[in-house]
Amino acid sequence: MNTLVIWLLAAAAGLALLAFGARLFIEGAADGARRLRISPMLVGMFLAGFATSMPEAVVAAVAAYRDSVELALGNAVGSNIANIGLVLGAAVLLMGMRPERGAGGMELGVMSAVTALACLLVLNQYLSRLDGLLLLAAMPLVAWLLVRNAGLRRSAEVADDQAQAAGRSLPRNAAYAAGGLLLLLGGAELLVRAAQQVAMIAGVEELVIGATIVAIGTSLPELAITIAGAIKREAELALGNVIGSNIFNLLVVIGVAGAIAPSGFSLQLLTLHVPMLLGFTLWFVALAALCRMRGRLGPAWSASLLLPFALYLVMVIALAA
Repeated sequence: MNTLVIWLLAAAAGLALLAFGARLFIEGAADGARRLRISPMLVGMFLAGFATSMPEAVVAAVAAYRDSVELALGNAVGSNIANIGLVLGAAVLLMGMRPERGAGGMELGVMSAVTALACLLVLNQYLSRLDGLLLLAAMPLVAWLLVRNAGLRRSAEVADDQAQAAGRSLPRNAAYAAGGLLLLLGGAELLVRAAQQVAMIAGVEELVIGATIVAIGTSLPELAITIAGAIKREAELALGNVIGSNIFNLLVVIGVAGAIAPSGFSLQLLTLHVPMLLGFTLWFVALAALCRMRGRLGPAWSASLLLPFALYLVMVIALAA
């Protein structure tokens, strides 16, 4: 077995650890939230969206520590594109889009503003420590805005249902969450090492690896939650997952990379990946507006997300050839 195959298998093992670790973390945290009677909307936004992006944050920290900032940036931007093109596309394909169940205008507005801020900060082709700290500092404000907008809605009926649904004690939930975090750390370390070696052996830039293999791999928890939510007709969970994950990726993942290892990056990030991210974000907002005008968008509209995402992957791979 040659070296390339070994590192590819190591990358697959790292992705598996990331996905399983994220699942354990979410199960423990979500069940604990139900026991504490936290608003289901907030559970969907913060746990399904923010917590499933923890693999990206851990990968960014490890990559930055190993002086692979491009891998971290490609992972964050590529994950956001995958969240909209692949994850949201899968949700629309499975259940369409309905305005009364979709994300509100405020959440989409916050996601768009965060996307614009992150893109503006990297226009000079350098991610500084100040840029990273600014993004990290914006996270508490954004979280507060989302919580305030949700209004901490907790009706007695929902609270009772959640309390009955909780099946584990708080200590056991804490153990699940802690175990999940350990698996995330181990999986991220293995994945970053493997990605660096594969890029070196194949002569491919780390930005390309981060924007494709790593980005899609670390988006698998979001995809799994979205598909499960779609099957259960939980549209709010599916869309909140995408919005929360994208906000977290831009503020925390890129912020961590900049705070740990300020660095420049290749021009391709600005000429291809950032424009694609802006385009997908604008189209997401446009779809939501169109959905409210028409009353509903059918599964056929998923093609407007899935096909551009496939084209994006082809472009990334073609430019790397």
